[in-house]
Amino acid sequence: MLFSLLFKKWGLAFGLMVLLLGLGYGIGRAPVWASHGCDNYWHNHWYRNSSFPTKRVVSQTLIVQPSGGTYAPYIVLALDDWDTSQTYVNFDVPGSGEPVDTYIIVDQYAADPAWGWVQSDPTPCGSVSSHLSWADVYMNSSTIEASIRSGRPETLRRKVATHELGHSVGLGHPSDSSVTAVMKQGWNGYYTIQTWDKNMLSANSDPYGHNH
Repeated sequence: MLFSLLFKKWGLAFGLMVLLLGLGYGIGRAPVWASHGCDNYWHNHWYRNSSFPTKRVVSQTLIVQPSGGTYAPYIVLALDDWDTSQTYVNFDVPGSGEPVDTYIIVDQYAADPAWGWVQSDPTPCGSVSSHLSWADVYMNSSTIEASIRSGRPETLRRKVATHELGHSVGLGHPSDSSVTAVMKQGWNGYYTIQTWDKNMLSANSDPYGHNH
């Protein structure tokens, strides 16, 4: 139906051009979904080497269509939390014309009940060491705001941002349910980086990014 409307309105040539452009975008940045079943770390991380000891991840926040709530300040706090608590990855903002490594996208994905998730390349939960080329954070404002209305504090927005940014630097969920960590699933009162988070990021990184 969509293609026939395109052909009727703009002609066959233009309709085919739109279709090919859409396919090209989809193939060029096909989704590789983060599995929330990953334990501890993903076996991949941002590339670093001896001449560039800290990977600079260029990030940009896109608040598309939030279901209420204020997100930009919480995302800034989450980025600052990661930047000041470890020395392996540094988040920064893009310069003019600079490619973005990580988009932080706030939108109301009502079809997905999760608070948030991460897309990345390569596959997050592989057992073979690999280097991330991009990792995008998604925050589902529809579910987050519904959770806040049901009684959770507004810091849930920061919790989700901090948690998903942790996935974007290669962290999974703790395999030990007794630990205190922002990377634990669900609301546990922690919305800032804890000792487990820092220790696990250290375990998943070395000066060359090749130990896992």
